[in-house]
Amino acid sequence: MNKDKDLSTVILGGVSAFLLAILLYQNFVPGAYTFNGGSATAGAMSKEDAANKTITYIQDNLASPGTEFTLKGSEEKSGVYEVSFDVMGQSEKVYVTKDGKILFLNSFDMNPPAEKTLTKTDKPTVELFVMSFCPYGNQAEGLMKPVADLLGDKADIQLHYIFYTKDQGYTYPDSCYDEAGQYCSMHGIQELHQDVRELCVQKYQPDKLWGFVKAINDQATAQNVDSKWEAIANSNGIKETSKIAGSPMIVINGIIYDGARTSEGYKEAICSTFNNAPSECQQAITTDTSTSTTNPGSCQ
Repeated sequence: MNKDKDLSTVILGGVSAFLLAILLYQNFVPGAYTFNGGSATAGAMSKEDAANKTITYIQDNLASPGTEFTLKGSEEKSGVYEVSFDVMGQSEKVYVTKDGKILFLNSFDMNPPAEKTLTKTDKPTVELFVMSFCPYGNQAEGLMKPVADLLGDKADIQLHYIFYTKDQGYTYPDSCYDEAGQYCSMHGIQELHQDVRELCVQKYQPDKLWGFVKAINDQATAQNVDSKWEAIANSNGIKETSKIAGSPMIVINGIIYDGARTSEGYKEAICSTFNNAPSECQQAITTDTSTSTTNPGSCQ
């Protein structure tokens, strides 16, 4: 086993894409670089001078020709200067000794992370951000489902879905909803469709969400979900809200109302769904529209 190669692989795992490009361009293993250009300063440099020297050195010695840098600032951190800058559309940080002599492209915090203290509330809000066909997101959903089943409405456990734009390299019709490219999905257009379906189930039939998500994860893929989702939805008791295509249409607690089109009829139907109906339900509505004949038609 080549221990040096293995160690390099481990170290490279913590290096950003830009800095990795520098390392490959220079054929270096990440480590410390001694500033060779300019006069060395015997004492400490100011953080501003150290930052400017650092950017100049990277531009002249490590980066590809023509690479543009924007210096954002520097600050003292654990005995060295942390220099922040933007390059190639992303933010980067490097470290330089206070005398301006040695540059470090990366840092590793050897202290264990501080333990976080979660805020207590009467009803916790939990937000899980996923893509409907990200394998790691699916794994997290599978782990969260029994928690959601156990806690029920005692906790507000929500799924949120991650979308992208065409500016991030996605195209229509493969990954984006339309040519404007405001809504795109990493694993293709069918994943975007499924993200929207699951959002609709979460909003209108939340008690069915986790069973639906699990069934989709088990039975469909990003390549075939558009042809499979409807059967999966039906088998999981999800009502076909797509049948709501006419105006007017009234849905009370998830059930389509097909009773009388009168104010009194609407009131009676709604009042019948209260566990404890308010006193207002005892009051009759006697407007003209409650007794007159209404047209049973609809716009579709």
